[in-house]
Amino acid sequence: MNTFKLSKLLLLLLCLASGVTALADDEWNLVVTGRDGADYGTYLVSTRPEITFNDGMMIITTDVGMVIDYNLPHIQKLTYRKGNDSMSSVNDIFTGEPMLKLEGESLIFNVLNANSSVSIYNINGVQVLNRKLSEVGYYSLSLSSLSTGVYIVNVNGSNYKIIKK
Repeated sequence: MNTFKLSKLLLLLLCLASGVTALADDEWNLVVTGRDGADYGTYLVSTRPEITFNDGMMIITTDVGMVIDYNLPHIQKLTYRKGNDSMSSVNDIFTGEPMLKLEGESLIFNVLNANSSVSIYNINGVQVLNRKLSEVGYYSLSLSSLSTGVYIVNVNGSNYKIIKK
């Protein structure tokens, strides 16, 4: 049995055995996404876990002592979301800082490189926004012209799903 499956099984058993219950305000979902875009795991944690890097591995240690490790080259991003709320940002796995976040009618990028390309597609695959950025820096793209719905944001070849409400 591989480490990933064993980690998920141990987490499930730990939750069942301890009868963990938490208020919705205290729940965080930790989502680990691989380079292939698949979710490698979604974990319910009461506090942000400690994340360390050693010998090509990303090691996640929870407040209850659960240790989960991933081969770092296979990981694209690590994100948190509060309770059952929709995720509002995608965080860099090394710094923990938001790479992009959805705030109201704006999609915000803390830092994008010069010549970055940002495209947004609707659920039917039709491109509804395309920007080629000329300088390094902070960018905010208005989504006010888009109707509510699900969109795919492509940033330099990486895809993210957003839901405009």
